[in-house]
Amino acid sequence: MQDSLRRHGYPPSLRELAQRLHVSIGTIQDHLRALERKEVLQRRPLQARGVSLSAAREQATGGAVQEIPSVGRGTAGAPVLGEEASEGVIPVASAWAQGADLFFLRVQGESMVPTLHDGDSLLVRRQERVEHGTIAVALMAGEVTVTRVGPRGHALILTPDNAAFPVLRVNGRQQTVRILGKAVGLYRKL
Repeated sequence: MQDSLRRHGYPPSLRELAQRLHVSIGTIQDHLRALERKEVLQRRPLQARGVSLSAAREQATGGAVQEIPSVGRGTAGAPVLGEEASEGVIPVASAWAQGADLFFLRVQGESMVPTLHDGDSLLVRRQERVEHGTIAVALMAGEVTVTRVGPRGHALILTPDNAAFPVLRVNGRQQTVRILGKAVGLYRKL
C-alpha cells in the first residue's frame, strides 16, 4: 500500500493487491478485514481504493515511521561496484532512525564477521569523516566497501573484523578514497 501511495498518490485496488500478492480477491478482503480489526488500516465502504493506513500503526512503532532507502550493496571483503540504484525502502521507527541523510546498504562478504554478516542491511548516516575504528562505508575508484576505518597521516587504514582478511593501507595521495558514511544501525533477518 505504501509503495502504491508513494508511486501513484493513491492506494492500490483490491484487484491490484491480489495480482501483486498472487492470491484471490476474496483472500485480500479477508486480510483487509483482519487488518482493520487490528486497527492497522481503515476502510471506507463503497469507495474505490478506499483503504488507508491508520494512525494506530504509528503508535505501534513508537511514533512515526521513516522510510529509509536501500541503495544497493557494499562488500565486507574485496570491494565491488556499489550501485546507487534504489532497491526500495525499509520502514524504520523514527525513534530509531535519528537524523537525516540515512540509507541502507546490503552487506556482501564475510570480512566483517562476527559483527556483520552477508545479507545484513547496514543503516548508514552520510558523513565524510568518522572516528578511528568506526564501521564505515568507503568509496575507492567507484567501488564500495564496508570496513572499520582509521586515518593515519595521509593514509587510510581499512581493517576487517575477520582475522582471515588482510588490513588495507590506502595512500590518500596516490589513490582517491572517500568516506560515504558511518554505520549507525543494523537490520538482520534471523
